[in-house]
Order: sequence, then C-alpha cells, then structure tokens
Amino acid sequence: MLTPTSPLARLAASSPAARKVLLRHGLDFCCHGQISLADACAARALDPAQILREIARAPTDAPEFDPPSDPKALAGFIVERFHRHHLPDLDNLVAAARKVERVHAAHPRCPVGLAEALATLRTTLAEHMAKEEKVLFPAVKQGMRGPALRPPVEAMMREHDGHGDALATLRSRTDGFSPPPGACPTWRGLYQDLARFEEDLTTHVFLENHRLFPAIACSA
Repeated sequence: MLTPTSPLARLAASSPAARKVLLRHGLDFCCHGQISLADACAARALDPAQILREIARAPTDAPEFDPPSDPKALAGFIVERFHRHHLPDLDNLVAAARKVERVHAAHPRCPVGLAEALATLRTTLAEHMAKEEKVLFPAVKQGMRGPALRPPVEAMMREHDGHGDALATLRSRTDGFSPPPGACPTWRGLYQDLARFEEDLTTHVFLENHRLFPAIACSA
C-alpha cells in the first residue's frame, strides 16, 4: 500500500502512471528516490494526499514498464532502450531549441540558454554512458558482483545527481515545459519532446540507481 511515508522510488516502481504524476509535480524519484513522499512534498509545498489521489485516479491502460530483473539482462536492456536513443534525441532537441531561441528572441518567455543547457547535457551524458558501456556494464555481464563494484557504482550515482540537476534546469527555463499561449508548433513540439526526454532519462536513472546498482554492488 502506498502512503505518504512511502519512498518516491517505491511509488515510481508501482506503475507508469505513478511515474508520470511524480514527474508532473517535479518530484525526483531517480536521484532522490529514498526520500519519502511526505518529505519531498514538504520541500515543494505539495499535499502528499493529493499526489496519492492523482496516482490512484491516473489511467492504468499504459503498458507496464517491466525490464528484466537479471543484472546482465537489465544492463543490456538499459543500453538498448535508453543509451541508444538519448543522444539522437538530444541532437533534435538542441536544434529545435536553437530555432525557438532565434525566432522568438523578443518574446518575454523565450527559453534563453535552453539550447546551451541541452548541448552541455548531451556532452556529459555521452561521457557518462561511455564509461558505463566500457567499464561497468562489461563487468556486470562477466558476472562481477559485490564490493569491488561499489567505487564505479558510486561514481555513476554522483554523475546521476548531475543529470537530475540538469533536468531541473531544463524545467526551470521552460516553465515546466509549458509553452506560452499562441506558441508556434515548433515551440510546442519542443516542450512536448522535452517532457518525453525527461521521462526517459529519469526512468533510465531510476532503473540503474534502484534496481541494477543495488543488485550488483550489494551482493556478496
């Protein structure tokens, strides 16, 4: 049963609908998944009971996100489902953001600096995923487990915190991905794609922080 004392990660693991509700309210279940719903809501002046009601009322027809539980298979799933798509997605987002910033520079809600923030995230994310694919994931696929993997896991988790900060910056520059009234199709599409990218990257980090890493770094 989900309650205000439930950790954000537990809520996120309950359903795709729950993850969408948490994201809509800016509740970080990937890098800060150990925080309770009540504490996270207190920091943002939100009502945890209302969040739980929204989760309960959310449509449940979306397919369940059911990645493999075996660490080897999960590492491969993460690469194919997320690593292969993040950089092309970011390339498209950078191009769209540059266009919006150029065409709508005089608009008071123009997301100035958005393209630069996205380009910086692309660079750091590319470096991060390369480390995982060259060092950590091959070790996982070879069956390594336990304390020997804790240093690289802890390093990846610190970098995940940076990804969370970057997503918060994107939300801040875009009014929570809410285009202004009368925004052109490119502007509206940019924010829709940003929201989808946020969901993908947050789910990616959630799977690593709360499923893969505990399975490989805490095993004897």
